[in-house]
Amino acid sequence: MTKIILNNKSINYNIYIWFIYFVSIFLMAIFFSNGIGKIGSIFSGIVDLLNNGRYGDPKYFLTAAIDIAENGWITPRNDWIFNLWPPGFAILESSLIFLFGKDLPLILFLQILSSILYASILLMIFNLFKEKINTFYAFLLPLTIFMLPISRDFLLGQIGVSFGETFSIGFFLLFLLFSIKSLKTNLIKYAVYSGFFLGLSCYFRSYFETLQVFLTIMGIAFVLIIFGYAYFKKIKLLSFKKLLISIATILIVSNLLMLPWRVYHQVNQNMIKWVGTADLMFQNQLRTSDSFVGGAEWLLIGGANTACRVDVDVCNQTEDVKKLVIKTWLFNPLEWYRIKFEIIDEYWFANRGSWTSPSKIKAPIMNKFADGLILIFIIISIGYLMINKNKFSKNNLLIAWIYLSLLLSYAAIYTFAHFEVRYFYFPKILSIVIFLIIISETKLINNKKKEI
Repeated sequence: MTKIILNNKSINYNIYIWFIYFVSIFLMAIFFSNGIGKIGSIFSGIVDLLNNGRYGDPKYFLTAAIDIAENGWITPRNDWIFNLWPPGFAILESSLIFLFGKDLPLILFLQILSSILYASILLMIFNLFKEKINTFYAFLLPLTIFMLPISRDFLLGQIGVSFGETFSIGFFLLFLLFSIKSLKTNLIKYAVYSGFFLGLSCYFRSYFETLQVFLTIMGIAFVLIIFGYAYFKKIKLLSFKKLLISIATILIVSNLLMLPWRVYHQVNQNMIKWVGTADLMFQNQLRTSDSFVGGAEWLLIGGANTACRVDVDVCNQTEDVKKLVIKTWLFNPLEWYRIKFEIIDEYWFANRGSWTSPSKIKAPIMNKFADGLILIFIIISIGYLMINKNKFSKNNLLIAWIYLSLLLSYAAIYTFAHFEVRYFYFPKILSIVIFLIIISETKLINNKKKEI
């Protein structure tokens, strides 16, 4: 805990640091976060957002939220919503509706909650950094996350908060920070918190479940690699004990937290899947290009039917769809990825006003510079994790596990799903945070040389 002494009294001033972060983030949310666009006034009520909303997802979340607030749970006529999206964000919105009624200014409330969430995240980053670097820089460095427009617009803007992305990403960052803290303090409770927030992030946006699955797979792989490394190098496993316990605890807690929703789907919809959107994704792969005309062109532009474009013989097939798509990918990897790589740069370097398809308005040079800078962050981070002299330290291995899982999960998502500009926002933001954590460990700015 950070403390100062004033008049012989110990005053914990973490609360003051948090308040400065909160005010800064909230002001950015209100005045500097609408680069992607607005869905209404921050004072708009529920009915207005339902009738005049710009996107479908927020309307469906609100429909489910009203159902839950009025009936205790979603009714059969709207149950299809929970087949396509997990229930976390709808439950959050239903709680606000239950407490404050349908006239509440929902966007404003969500931006206040997001400001509270990210002020807490920045405070955790500050407390992590201040043990490594000068306190003043430790205070300023976390704020640089929101200096880039992508973070402000996606995490704090109206569209970001109305899609629930803000909260799933925030919870994932808490998973990352608590996992680091669990190693630093050797306290199992922080690994439990970490696993809790990892599982919670999956309840707000479904693609985090894919990431959690890869974290589970890679966590098991990491444990096996550590055992093998310790055996061949004749190193006692005791030196990796904290890391192994932390990873195991995180995965056990997150999978247990996710179990109720899997059981719910199995009982009510006869499927153990987190959501059913993967089925739609594979069905789109076999659709002909002309079938997207009339409202779904953004799917076509994003490469939704790559399998059909690679092999026309699979177009419009309806039997064993998933197996057919995977088989087409396995037998035609070069052509498959040629199609993907032809367009991926348009999505990575898209104008900041883009959400699904890249905006037709050319991205300004500073926009492209920022996105290029993040690519450099990714390369430096991967390089550092691989070649630094402490690459087998507990902290390094933990971050490598998380980052490698992220990259592999997104490789899988980008292979079979269509591209959307917003799908690239989270890996960009996480890469910024991980880069900051990594440079705080280096001699470039590290002036306290205290090992985590």
